[in-house]
Amino acid sequence: MDPSVSQIGSSESVFGIPSGWEQRLTPEGGLYYVNHNTHTTTWDDPRLKTGALARASFPAGWEQRWIESKPYFVDHNSRRTTWRDPRLTTQTTSDVAIDLSD
Repeated sequence: MDPSVSQIGSSESVFGIPSGWEQRLTPEGGLYYVNHNTHTTTWDDPRLKTGALARASFPAGWEQRWIESKPYFVDHNSRRTTWRDPRLTTQTTSDVAIDLSD
């Protein structure tokens, strides 16, 4: 494995990484995905393309919103936002805090 990246997982769970895929971090902390089946990489989470995730409910107090063409997620319980879908089991990237108290 390339020493300039960190391997963070390839195990499957309810919405785990599909077989043959792996999550990695760049030295700067950017999350990307390796498809060992096709020998390609992508910034796009392969779990977001599965029908099961699209049908899954958000946890209580959460909703999805869009900025331009990118989804983000609002946690009304903590009044925070994140780029990470809360339906996914692995929380590996940094959340982006935005004050919603306006």
